Amino acid sequence: MQYIFPGRAPNLERWRERAIHPLAPKELVPSPFHDRLVVTLAMEPEGPPVPGGPFDRLADCILRYDVFGPTIGRGYLEHEFVEPGATVGLEYRFAPFLSLFFASRVVRVFEREETEFGWSTGFAYQTLTGHPELGEEIFEVTKLRTGPVIFRMEAWSRPNLWYVTLFTPWARWIQKRAAQRAREYLSSKLSS
Repeated sequence: MQYIFPGRAPNLERWRERAIHPLAPKELVPSPFHDRLVVTLAMEPEGPPVPGGPFDRLADCILRYDVFGPTIGRGYLEHEFVEPGATVGLEYRFAPFLSLFFASRVVRVFEREETEFGWSTGFAYQTLTGHPELGEEIFEVTKLRTGPVIFRMEAWSRPNLWYVTLFTPWARWIQKRAAQRAREYLSSKLSS
């Protein structure tokens, strides 16, 4: 984890050299907490996603890792959009004078993937060594064939650093708050 004080910038390059934690895949996380947020954010007509509609706008935010909004922090990417194998970082606003920066590796990206229920866009990442949490997370928007546009954020994780383990209840609160802020932020992107 990198501590960011005023006037300093996160260093994504430093994280690119790190490996995915060997226990980060969701199937390997020992006794993970499992968090799942599924919420309908919009409606479209039945059938495929409307070009430029809510599904496309949410998909664009997710693929740019613009998910949490300024109250939580800023996402950092190697490229304009997430790509398999790329490193993504989050500058988490911890206090007015301090941010925390940590990163993960993208392991899967899917765009307008057609399923029996509809069309999905999103990505999954796994945490790198030195990340405060150990695990895997998915960000996804789905346009159901019947019209609802659904945002899903799902994580399998547990504390990775000893001092995060000491404050597990607080770390869990931060994770749940981040998920709610993501819901609020993405919802606001549809109304702007």
